[in-house]
Amino acid sequence: MCGCTTSSDATTESAAVGGDNEELLESQLYADDGLCTTTEIHVSCQNLADKDVFSKSDPFAVLYFKNKKNGQWVETGRTEVIDDNLNPVFVKSIIVKYFFEERQPMRFEVYDADDKKDLRNLKKQEFIGAAEFALHEAIRAKDQILRLPLVDKGKSNGTIILHAEEVKEKLSSNLAHMTIECYGAVKNSPMFYRLLRSDGNSFFPVYQSEACRRRNGNIKWHKVKIPTAGLFRDDQSKPLRIELYEYFSNGNHKLLETRDFQFVSIIDGFKWESKVGVIVFKDVSVEKRASFLEYLFGGCQISLAIAIDFTASNNDPDMPNSLHSTNLQKNQYVQAIRAIGDILQEYDSDKNIPVFGFGAKVPGFKSASHCFALNGNIFAPEVHTIDGVLNTYTKNLTKLHFSGPVSYTHLRAHETPEHLVCRLLLEKKKKKKK
Repeated sequence: MCGCTTSSDATTESAAVGGDNEELLESQLYADDGLCTTTEIHVSCQNLADKDVFSKSDPFAVLYFKNKKNGQWVETGRTEVIDDNLNPVFVKSIIVKYFFEERQPMRFEVYDADDKKDLRNLKKQEFIGAAEFALHEAIRAKDQILRLPLVDKGKSNGTIILHAEEVKEKLSSNLAHMTIECYGAVKNSPMFYRLLRSDGNSFFPVYQSEACRRRNGNIKWHKVKIPTAGLFRDDQSKPLRIELYEYFSNGNHKLLETRDFQFVSIIDGFKWESKVGVIVFKDVSVEKRASFLEYLFGGCQISLAIAIDFTASNNDPDMPNSLHSTNLQKNQYVQAIRAIGDILQEYDSDKNIPVFGFGAKVPGFKSASHCFALNGNIFAPEVHTIDGVLNTYTKNLTKLHFSGPVSYTHLRAHETPEHLVCRLLLEKKKKKKK
């Protein structure tokens, strides 16, 4: 076993977007109409203001685009957090859609991560600075590299560097596997490595390992799984680079050595006698990951099954805050079944859908049942189409006595590799006591 410490906090929180903003975000990111291309933005910063007292800032960057309808900024992506570093080169890039015929105002905000357990809440982080630009500025910049000052209250707190890269080809979802080890490591201090990909002009980091100390003279880093689309754009002959670093807790990591290579050259194993030890690439392979359509074209059959939570925590149907409200316009289970079921039933060849309930006392029984057929026939629990599911649900809703506790054990008895039960659960937010 290797003694490992984390060289950077790679935890990334996704943006929570709702309402009109969610619809707009989807149209911005996924629309394929017009003169539109997919663009990958690589992010780095230089000379950031140090917001920490006893160490250096732990920066991360957040990208927003401007909602045309209301002029508000909407989060579209963010980088990982890098600990103790005023000149971060972020591994996580951000994908956006570039529309030639539109002006697309964008804004980057950079924060010092003060509360890493709640990165979603930017109010708990310390603001370093922001930079506004239009996406075409990054596209048209020399070598597609745009440098912008990060400003807070009129003061420059560093520079953000954006490198825009067009994603030209349709990329696969395959994974590249490899294990990298260092034999005869000469350094006693922790080491980590970065893998970088070239776009023809520059190299961008696509993976950073954990930092490990040598044990018995050797270092063995964790096995790597990287999407081939991100590592070498599905072209195994594209230039790659490995950088070896000596890890320091203050963030001033020392670059020890670099080596350029191609994935195709390491597929059968590779050894490199570096200054810090013998670097060995092992167990190198590409895992083919079929797309959803490939599964369907290959004869995959999808059978929808639903299990509904009737535990008492949902509240009685006659209560105004019940998730199972008898007012079907406010019933969140009806909304969820309709939203999910209308889509999934189209992939179910016969549209006969088993419907189960759990966590309630059914008529004629004194104790709670953790798996019962909503139509009353456990040997033939199927109903036809989502309309049939909703009719059966609403007809039996007031006949059940909500109970508990939540238990999935009996439901799993109905699951097989060919027939998985989709458990329909809705979480109710608890109001904080004042």
